[in-house]
Parts: sequence; structure tokens; C-alpha cells
Amino acid sequence: MGTKPLKPGQSAKDQQYVRLRVVRRARVAGHAGLVLTAAPYPNGGVHGGHTVAVWNEEGNGYTLTMHFHPGDHRSADEKAALVLQVADTMARSRGG
Repeated sequence: MGTKPLKPGQSAKDQQYVRLRVVRRARVAGHAGLVLTAAPYPNGGVHGGHTVAVWNEEGNGYTLTMHFHPGDHRSADEKAALVLQVADTMARSRGG
């Protein structure tokens, strides 16, 4: 998350980082997390335009990222709610 793809011949030291924007704090299956967005592709990197949920559970970090079709007219709040709903389901399916 938050990086542009490497080009042929580049190594990890050439990695370009992309700042993600914090939308809001959130809870995922009872665990503290964040909802983030990435700038549109290509400036947002591989995950450009995605809405992202990140959280920690028992010392492990988890990420769920969703890309919405350009014609999708959901608001940022609606996209965040959907990403959190899916993240919550994912966490609970593992027993989190």
C-alpha cells in the first residue's frame, strides 16, 4: 500500500511512496482501524483510487482495499461503510 510500482531495472531503494489520506478512524470486528483513500491512478500508485481499511488484530496487521468502478456514484461515506462491512466479515470469518 502506498507505493508506486517498480519499473524494470529498479530495486526496492528506488521505491516511490504515495501518501494515503485518512478518511476516518474505524472499528473492524472490535479492533481499532482506519479508513484511507489513495489518490487516483497513476499518482496513487498500484492502489490508486482505492478505498482502504487497515487494522491490527493480535499483533498482525490487515488491509482490505476496494476499487470502485468509475461510474459508481456512491459517496465517500458509502464506500467507507461498504469497505468496513467487508473487512468486518473477513475478520470475523477468521475468528477475529
